Parts: sequence; C-alpha cells; structure tokens
Amino acid sequence: MNKKIMYVVIVLIFIAMSVSAADFWLGPNAFYAAPINPQDVTASSVSGIGIEDLAFGAEGRLYLKSLSLSVNAEYLGNRRIYLLSDVGLNIDLFLFRFGLGLGPNLGINLTGGKPSLGGNLKALAEVKLGGFSVGLTWFSMIEFNKSSIADAFKNPYGFLGVGAMFRL
Repeated sequence: MNKKIMYVVIVLIFIAMSVSAADFWLGPNAFYAAPINPQDVTASSVSGIGIEDLAFGAEGRLYLKSLSLSVNAEYLGNRRIYLLSDVGLNIDLFLFRFGLGLGPNLGINLTGGKPSLGGNLKALAEVKLGGFSVGLTWFSMIEFNKSSIADAFKNPYGFLGVGAMFRL
C-alpha cells in the first residue's frame, strides 16, 4: 500500500513540475487556402490574392521548454474544417523562435461524408515580443512513412500562413 502512495506522489510531483514549466499560447491565423509549392510563391505576385483565397482559423500551443504541442483549426470555406496537430521541437534565439513538428490531421466536411485522415510536417519562424509573437507557418501534408516525410523536405508542397500568438 505504501508503494502505491509513493508512486502517486511521484506522478503528482512530476505533473506539478511540468505544469509550472508550461507556457500556453493562443491566437488567430490565416493560410492560403490551396496547397502551394514555395517556388510558385517567389515566381508569382501576391497582389492578386483576395480574402476569398484565404482560410482563417486559430491555433493553440503548449510549450514545455523546447517541446511543443499544437493544434490548428482552419475553416477552408465550402463548409470544410481542417484540424492539424503536431508535436515538435523549438529553438528560441533572442527574439526569434524556430520550430519543426510532426503530427496527424483531420479534414471534416460539415455537409457530411467521411472525415479524411492524414499527417503533416510543420515548420515555423516567429518574432517574439514579450507575451506576443507573430510569424510564418508552413504545413506539408504527408503520410506517416519514411519516403513521404523525406519527400516533404525535398519537394515541399503545402500550406503557408501567418499568425499572431498571445501568451495566456
């Protein structure tokens, strides 16, 4: 009986230490609503992009030192919602934060039908100013196999967006 109490106390201490080191951020974002290749972005003009070309949503992130957990919810129009989650590693350098994450995503059609499941590789770069940050996020859609993840690095094809985050 004493061993069980000891294990519970150890787990509670670990949870308390983790929560005290946790940092929660929340904010709005906007993504270009169609997948793109980065080469297309540099070769084209962004002046023709209108509000109808964007997907809007929100993101929540939990930081535990250099580890992060995040969830994005994006409304793509036509009654479709995309949920993108990931677990990642981050590096803070002065006012900048760089991160790379991997996780599952879920596409939901609000008019019915089966949800679509997949994976994503996320890269982000932000400027942090106290409890506020603003930056760019890139999601490459992948399958969870070695060749798909390697292809996301060699031939990136995905969603580019901007976001603003506030520390809670």
